[in-house]
Amino acid sequence: MRVPMAVSGLGVRYPRPRNAHHLVGGRAPDIVVMTPTGERHRLHETLRGGRFVLLLPPDAESEVAATEDLEVVRTAQTATTLVRPDGYVAWAAERPTAEELEQELNRWFAGS
Repeated sequence: MRVPMAVSGLGVRYPRPRNAHHLVGGRAPDIVVMTPTGERHRLHETLRGGRFVLLLPPDAESEVAATEDLEVVRTAQTATTLVRPDGYVAWAAERPTAEELEQELNRWFAGS
């Protein structure tokens, strides 16, 4: 009897641009996140909404607001991380300036 082979994209890692953070291109771990209202969820539950998710460290001084395309949450991790709706890391940086974060969000959401 032949056992059917399971096909999954969970092991896929996308190429990372030169000098990009080590998280870029890989799947985001299913960590605990906190919404602006203080609710705690798993990241993968938050991704079910079909939007990008911006993970901010607890000490990040950010004025980024959620939009139709972006959910903004806090997490215990140290890197500011933009997670695509499919669960892969689009961009990450350790302690980016407000200008760097704004530039990156503009790059991903220009025209939306």
